[in-house]
Amino acid sequence: MIYPDVSLEEWLRRYPDLKPKTGLCDACGGPKPTVKPFRYRHGVGIQSEPCKCGKGRHSTSVMLVTDEKHIQMWTEILNKF
Repeated sequence: MIYPDVSLEEWLRRYPDLKPKTGLCDACGGPKPTVKPFRYRHGVGIQSEPCKCGKGRHSTSVMLVTDEKHIQMWTEILNKF
């Protein structure tokens, strides 16, 4: 993943379909809000920073596919449910 030097507010203006969410730390149960913009091969997203407790191993993330081929692939997969 690539972490662009852009504020969360700007990232959400560019990608209004991204909706921040807050997950819970798998170690302490504390909140882990998605605040860190990132780019990946076929899309964009936001993810949480490491928990302040330092023990959690899982991050919270929200992703959007931006590649047309992969949008079609996911649409076909999700339409089966």
